[in-house]
Amino acid sequence: MHPPFPSIHGLRYWRFTSGLRAFLKEPITLEQSRQMIEQRLENRERNLLTILERAVYENKNSPFNCSAS
Repeated sequence: MHPPFPSIHGLRYWRFTSGLRAFLKEPITLEQSRQMIEQRLENRERNLLTILERAVYENKNSPFNCSAS
């Protein structure tokens, strides 16, 4: 018997495939891709800290959140 709601994996797959279609509709140039990579490298540290903040410190259920106990 299937659960009444789609699994989180099904939702992630759906979001990925719908985002992929949109991404592939508008190809980017070599110069645009270089600029994107350069920007991401410049913001690498900030992006990592943002991910940690959301996934660990703001997530009460994270096993790595020391303030949860």
